[in-house]
Amino acid sequence: MAQFTEPAQPQRPAEAPSALTTGASDGATASPAAGKRRSIRLPALLLAVVLLAALAAALWVLYARGRIVAGIEASGTIEATQVDLAPKVSGRLERLAVQDGESVRKGTLVAQLDRNDPTLEVRSAEANLAVARARLPQAKAALALAQEQVAAGISQTEAGLDEARSRALQADQSLLIGTVTTSTQIDQARAQLLAAKAALLGAEQSVRSARGNARAADANEERARSDDERARQLVADGAIPAQQYDAAHAAYLSGQGQRETAHAQVATAESQVRAASQTVHAAQAALSAAQANRRSVDIARLNVRATRAQAAQSRAALSAAQAQLQVIAERRRDVQMARAAIDQAQAALALARLHLDETTLRAPFSGVVLTHEAEVGDLIGVGAPVVTIAELDTPYMWLYVPETDLARVTLGQSVDVTVDGLPGRIIHGRVSEISGQAEFTPSNVQTKEERVELVFGVKVRLPNPDGLLKPGLPADAVIRTDVPSSS
Repeated sequence: MAQFTEPAQPQRPAEAPSALTTGASDGATASPAAGKRRSIRLPALLLAVVLLAALAAALWVLYARGRIVAGIEASGTIEATQVDLAPKVSGRLERLAVQDGESVRKGTLVAQLDRNDPTLEVRSAEANLAVARARLPQAKAALALAQEQVAAGISQTEAGLDEARSRALQADQSLLIGTVTTSTQIDQARAQLLAAKAALLGAEQSVRSARGNARAADANEERARSDDERARQLVADGAIPAQQYDAAHAAYLSGQGQRETAHAQVATAESQVRAASQTVHAAQAALSAAQANRRSVDIARLNVRATRAQAAQSRAALSAAQAQLQVIAERRRDVQMARAAIDQAQAALALARLHLDETTLRAPFSGVVLTHEAEVGDLIGVGAPVVTIAELDTPYMWLYVPETDLARVTLGQSVDVTVDGLPGRIIHGRVSEISGQAEFTPSNVQTKEERVELVFGVKVRLPNPDGLLKPGLPADAVIRTDVPSSS
């Protein structure tokens, strides 16, 4: 609160006893010499009284103006924090709720711009936000569907690839087994055929030998029969002894036995030839069958190729299914874009609401309306001032102190300020800021001699509870150096 004090009335100095009164009281007893001395003192006493009265009057004037206290004298102008209220949006001024000089509280409505366009912008932003929010579930559903389809496709193609690999492995094993088995069968069939042919050759040789033996036996038996008949005739004729006939007849019988044996051997050899020939035919059939099995090996080889091709196709299908993961990535980006669109729409809505709020100008602090720059109906641009408000609760003034006096100035130091418009009142302020850089005295200082001096600015905060101090009032101040500073 402001501290205003009325200057105390200075006590008048005690007046010396009047020489006339004293002289009158002593006149009856005064001598002539004393009367002469009294006539000399009278002018001196009158002069002293006049001087004392003048000194008392001077002291009274100086005290009344607050200049007899110990301190640094300076002059300045009352200033106050003032703000030009300007909208952040353009629009037509619809209402001016204050007048110049009117006191306002913080948050008081000062001016109102047209709200139609900003309201439409808010509605449009709300609609865009609703659309963006509706797209997010769609994007999520598309992502879930893509994930399900891709997962199913990958699982199916992996199963197909596993099956194709298994078939290819079985085909490789079958081909290997078939190749080995067929080669073995062919080798065995060839060996059997060779053996059968060898046996046939042996049997045919035996037939030929048996037939030769049979022919020899036939010839021997024919000679023995002829000898037997001749011996029988000769025995009958008595030409030879019976013993010789018996020997010839025994030789005939032996020849018959040898003949039968030889023919039996021929039959046996021929039977062996037939059996060997059948074995040769069987071996040839087995060889043909074994050679025919080569086709199954070729078929197995083709099956291997087919299964390998199928496995390759399955791998390609798996790669294609895995490539569908890119679709999932795209769907995820769609979800992210949908969320970003929501954020963007929310930001646009917040900005539109802010623009709508900016159409209402309110006092940023309690103060007084100094002036207005626009009238109702004017088209206000962005940043164009509408009214100017000054805060009068804590006005301030700048004093400029020479370098020689700066050392005696401290923050929180008491300052006595007098204003010509408030005679007899002293306003007690405090030093709130001391400039650290020297400058020339500002042009609003009265004398040219003072304006060319280098000084330091000292800011003084002043209380103003009743709003008597106004910006622009000239004031005199004394920085009290005889009073301890307080922060």
